[in-house]
Amino acid sequence: MKNKYFLFYFILSIFFFHSKLFCQSQILDSLKLILKKEKLVDTVKAKTLIALANEIKYDNVVEAEKVVKEGIEFARKTNRIADLATGLKILGVINDETFHFKESINYYLNAISYYQKLHDTISISRVECNIGMLYRKMDQNREAIRFFRKCTPVFEKANFVMGINLSNQNMGIAYFNLKNYDSALVFFFKSAAVLKANNISDPSILGNIGNCYMMKNDPVKARKYIETCCKDFIISGDSSSNFYFWKYALANLYRDLGKTKESIKLYEESKKGFKDLGLFYSENNFTLMKHLAGTYATARDFELAYENASNALSIRDTLFNKDFAGQMNEMKEKYESDKNELSISNLNKEARLKDAEIDKQRLRQYGMAVGIILLLLLSVVLYKNFTRKRKDNHIIQNQKNIVDEKNKEITDSITYAKRIQTASLPTENYIQRNMERLKKKD
Repeated sequence: MKNKYFLFYFILSIFFFHSKLFCQSQILDSLKLILKKEKLVDTVKAKTLIALANEIKYDNVVEAEKVVKEGIEFARKTNRIADLATGLKILGVINDETFHFKESINYYLNAISYYQKLHDTISISRVECNIGMLYRKMDQNREAIRFFRKCTPVFEKANFVMGINLSNQNMGIAYFNLKNYDSALVFFFKSAAVLKANNISDPSILGNIGNCYMMKNDPVKARKYIETCCKDFIISGDSSSNFYFWKYALANLYRDLGKTKESIKLYEESKKGFKDLGLFYSENNFTLMKHLAGTYATARDFELAYENASNALSIRDTLFNKDFAGQMNEMKEKYESDKNELSISNLNKEARLKDAEIDKQRLRQYGMAVGIILLLLLSVVLYKNFTRKRKDNHIIQNQKNIVDEKNKEITDSITYAKRIQTASLPTENYIQRNMERLKKKD
C-alpha cells in the first residue's frame, strides 16, 4: 500500500515538475519575444529585462546579472522606482547565490530604500528576512536575529504564512547556533504551529525541535521528533539531501542510545543517499563517515571501520583543498575589492578636495559680491544723505537771507525814525541854556 502511495506521489511530482518547466519556458520565450520588438519604450524594456532576470536568476546567474543591470539602467532613466527596487533585490539574490554575501547585503539595503519610497512594508520585510538569512550564513547570528525580529511582526499583521514560518525557523536556527536551545525551541514550535494551522508540511521543523532536545540531553523527546521528521519525509516522497541529513541525525541518536545495528543501517542509507545526490564530497558526508567508522569499530567490524575512516580522510582532504582554493579566491577577491575601494576612496578624496576648493572659490566670489552690494548700498545712502543735507542747507540759507533782509528793513526803519525824532525835539544844549536863563530871572 505504501509503495502504491509512493509511486502516486512520485508520478505527481514529476508531472508538476515538468509542468513548471514548461510554464517557465513559455514565460522566457514570451519575455525574449518582447525584447526583440523594435522601438520598445524604455519603461517596457526595464520591466521586461528585470522580469527575465528574475526567471533565470537561479539557473544562469551570469546572464541574469547582466540582464538585470541593463534593466536597472532603463529603470533609473525612466525613474521606475518599483522596477529599481525589484532589480536591486534580484542582484542581492544573485550575489547570495555566488557567495558574495557582503555585496548581497548592500544590494538588499538599496532595494529597501526604494521600497520605503513606495511604502511597501511587505516587500521591505521580505528583503529584511533575506538579509537575516545572510547574516546567519555568515555566523553573525545576533545581527540575523535583529532583522528577523523586524520582519516577523509585519508578516504576522499581513497574515503572510510563508514569511512567518521562514522568519521563525531562521530565528530558531540562529538561537540554536548561539547554543540558546530554549529560545530556539520557542521559535521552532511557533513555526510548527503556523504550518499545522495552514495544513503545510515541513518535516525539517520537527527535526530541528528534535535536535534541540538532543542538545538539551533529552534523548526521549529528541527521538520522538526526529523519527516523526523522517516518517514525514517518506510519506511526502521527498528524497532530498534534507531527508538524508535527518536520517543521519537519527542514526547518531540511535548510536548514543546503544542501538548499534539500527544506527549502522541508517548511516548506510544516508551515505548512499548523499552519494546518489552527488554529495559524496560534502561536509555532512564527511562527518557521517567519521561516525560510521566509529560505530563499526564499536561493533568490532574493523575492516568496515577502516574503509569508512579512509573515505572520511579522502573527503576531508578534498574539502580542505576546495576550502583552501576557495579561501585563496576569496582573499584574491577581497584584495581586488579592497584595492578598488582604496582607489575609489582616493578618487572620492580628490573629488572632495576639489569640491572644497570650488566651495572656497564660491565663498570668495559670494563674499566679494556681497561686499560690492554693501558698498553700493552705502554709497547710495551717503549720496542720499549728502543730497538731503545740501537741500536742507539751501533752505536754511534762503531762510537766513529772508531774516537778514527783514532785520535790515527793521534797522533802517528804526534809524529813519530816530532821525525824525532827533530833528523834531530840541537839543540838550538848548534846554540847558533855557534852564540857566530861568534860574537867573528867579
